Amino acid sequence: MEKIIGRNIEKSFGDRLLFSIPELKIEENEKVGIVGNNGTGKTTFLNIIAGKESVDKGKIEVNGSVSYMKQFDTVSTSYLSGGEKTNQRLYETLRQNASILILDEPTNHLDIQKIKLLEERLKKYKGTLLIVSHDRKLLDAICTSILEIDSQQIKKYKGNYTAYQTQKQEEILRKQREYEQYIEERNRLERSIKEAKNSASKVKKAPSRMGNSEARLHKRAAEEKKEKVEGHSKALETRLEKLEKKEKVVELPPIIMKMPKEGECKSKYLITADHITVSFGQKIILEDVSFQVENKEKLAFVGANGTGKTTLFRMIKEKAKKIKISPQVRLGYYSQELDGLQIQKTILQNALEDSIQNEITVRNVLARLLFQGDSVHKKVEELSGGEKAKVAIAKLLVSDSNVLLLDEPTNFLDIPSLEALENLVQSFHGTVVFSTHDRQFVEKIATRVYEIEDKKIREGGKEEKIQQKKKNENELLLLKMKMAEINSKIALEKNVKVKKDLEAQYLALEEEYGQ
Repeated sequence: MEKIIGRNIEKSFGDRLLFSIPELKIEENEKVGIVGNNGTGKTTFLNIIAGKESVDKGKIEVNGSVSYMKQFDTVSTSYLSGGEKTNQRLYETLRQNASILILDEPTNHLDIQKIKLLEERLKKYKGTLLIVSHDRKLLDAICTSILEIDSQQIKKYKGNYTAYQTQKQEEILRKQREYEQYIEERNRLERSIKEAKNSASKVKKAPSRMGNSEARLHKRAAEEKKEKVEGHSKALETRLEKLEKKEKVVELPPIIMKMPKEGECKSKYLITADHITVSFGQKIILEDVSFQVENKEKLAFVGANGTGKTTLFRMIKEKAKKIKISPQVRLGYYSQELDGLQIQKTILQNALEDSIQNEITVRNVLARLLFQGDSVHKKVEELSGGEKAKVAIAKLLVSDSNVLLLDEPTNFLDIPSLEALENLVQSFHGTVVFSTHDRQFVEKIATRVYEIEDKKIREGGKEEKIQQKKKNENELLLLKMKMAEINSKIALEKNVKVKKDLEAQYLALEEEYGQ
């Protein structure tokens, strides 16, 4: 049974078209993740399904009761923390037992344990689910399809978030091949037109020594030949005009950020905490804990809300008693308060303020974080919370800092921004210490994990690392086998086009294997 049916839907925000949907069908018990950049209309789309907003054109039919948890809903109990308020809103939404459940960023303010609990509850939910979330592991665990809002269109993909990513990559490769074929055909036609025009211009006139009869015959033959060549030329020009244009796949240039030699740390341990205790009034948060930060590592601190991660990061920044920091360290600190931004200045001005990189590199970093073209000239005061966070992070990445201390940098970032941040942090040549509730961010970035629990800090994730290593080894083996299979096909293939496609597949796999 189809629970949601939409036809010829259009929705605008002022003069700007948010999205256009020729047809939409969502089945009973389908679990749909909705993804897209900030500002593309994800929340508006949920509001339309929930009956909170109307469409400008078209018709949408919702068959069943709806329970909707908005992103910025509030609860009356003021003494609850952000995570506790989110939990209460989730409980009230799920308690309604509606046949259609709509959740807009339900993991905001939740720590990893509470996100896992939400995941289990949503797996057990019997009904149709629409969810907007930046938690990719949650979307992987529960979604049966993904709706992408991009370039004012909504497209549906089968499977979870990882399956969607695979399909998107295949689309990019196909578009790249189509563009290459278009360029090849366009160049061929242009060469043929040029050759035809040259041939037409070289048709010789009758020599003066010819008699009148002979000259007339020669002239007629020459004119016929010229008409034929010109006709061929016009036919080629018509084909060129009608040739379907294919757009080149936009590829951002590689980022090369060099740490100055005098900025490199030589010490093995850059930060050492020796038997520290942290308390608020009579309440002890951390008791007699010690830890070390090694040079060049990407170290994650994870733990429930209220376990002292932010307090610990502030102590490191302020070089509190019993915390030793190598004199070679130049610390860059990202706080959740986003202090340090000049809100009256533009994005680019903020990023360049303390930069040791050239403007081209700074613009490339901003482009990776989805600030492209003229958008870098927007003032920071005009930006959303997530956009301000990206500016603050970009500012650190291009500064002279050789150690980054990032306190919850993934909060309020959409998925494209999260994935861009992952790539930038991975390519950073210095040391990174960070805290986050984003499980996939930890898995992709962290070389080591400290877990904070019961007032103690212990190194965690060892068992997970072993399992991940085995998984990676198996994936690499399968990849290698697939490459060998394609290589064999290339050797036997006679068709040039098919061979070229196989070679493109092999190169894509080779790049993946190299990573």
